[in-house]
Amino acid sequence: ERDKAKIAYYKTAEGIKDFLQFLIQASRSYKTIDEVVDYSVNLINEVRQDEKKITLPAPEAESVIYDELKRNYLEFRFANETFQDVLNFVINNPSEIVTVHWFQKFSLISTISFFNNLSFIKTINYKLAPLNIDAGGIIVSFVIIFLIIFCYPMVIKSSGWIIEKYVLDEESDHSEMIVQALSRPIRYLLLFFSIDLATYALLYKTEYKASLEDFVFVIYIGLFIWLLFRLIDIIFYVQIDKIARTNKELRKELINLGVQCIKVVVFVVALSVILNRFGISITAIMSTLGIGGLAFALAAKDSLSNLFGGVTILFDNVYRMGDWVNIGDVEGTVVEIGLRSTTIRTFDNALITIAPDNTAAIRIVEFCGAVYE
Repeated sequence: ERDKAKIAYYKTAEGIKDFLQFLIQASRSYKTIDEVVDYSVNLINEVRQDEKKITLPAPEAESVIYDELKRNYLEFRFANETFQDVLNFVINNPSEIVTVHWFQKFSLISTISFFNNLSFIKTINYKLAPLNIDAGGIIVSFVIIFLIIFCYPMVIKSSGWIIEKYVLDEESDHSEMIVQALSRPIRYLLLFFSIDLATYALLYKTEYKASLEDFVFVIYIGLFIWLLFRLIDIIFYVQIDKIARTNKELRKELINLGVQCIKVVVFVVALSVILNRFGISITAIMSTLGIGGLAFALAAKDSLSNLFGGVTILFDNVYRMGDWVNIGDVEGTVVEIGLRSTTIRTFDNALITIAPDNTAAIRIVEFCGAVYE
């Protein structure tokens, strides 16, 4: 027991030293207050457990060993209580210990608090208290909306400039096309972001955020997918336009197929993220699809037939975009070749869509010197 108390004392003294080093490192690396408090709370629980393990038994008889045990026990208790006092001070007064960067001090709630602490705002908040809102939240909400509206043109132009400079060729002249393609998704993304942030600033005292959090997450995912699809279209359009100038045999249909496959992958990944957000297991869904695969294939027989028909047309080079063809009773120029359909513009400027499985089963005449069945 004597040696056990001495070891506990050394362990506690070493713990104090390690904790002080942690505080110094936390101050230098700008650790957040929450990180320091969580670490201190866990540590004080361990220190209290150590305190319960060391006890001073009643003396059976006076001896040198018991006197040493008592001295070691008192040293341990003093060190343990000192350690707990230090930890409690850090937990209760973290802002006096942790060095907070100026950027960490800036937050939505701190900005609202700044306005609410103004003397003339306090009188207004007394009247707004029954509504569970305050003047600071209202002011910050309007400021957020104003800033988003003011920054929107700059965001659009800077986004187009960044894409054209770092993603596309600097010599390409597609600035107007990029701005037009990105303007709508960025506009709605900024609009929803401003509404989300402004609503949070206005109703931060209520519990609405938890009930709408999943809904907001799904909308953000949808907007980012829309923006990513537009970026994919822009990049491939510009690159295809550049390559087509030197390579006349470029199959744009296959490039379009690759773009569609990339979009499908992006959509599947986004869908899996959304399902995971709602706690739905992707593995279970894949297992279910495996069991019901036969039933799905029978139900989607026509769709699968169109899919394989489209692949056959693309890779067999039956016809290409821009060719003049006669498919059954439809004659015109091929506008688009997809996996699910082929679009033909007739000479009276009408667009006709034909399923690939139909084109594979009838006679196709391409007016370039070749006849296909």
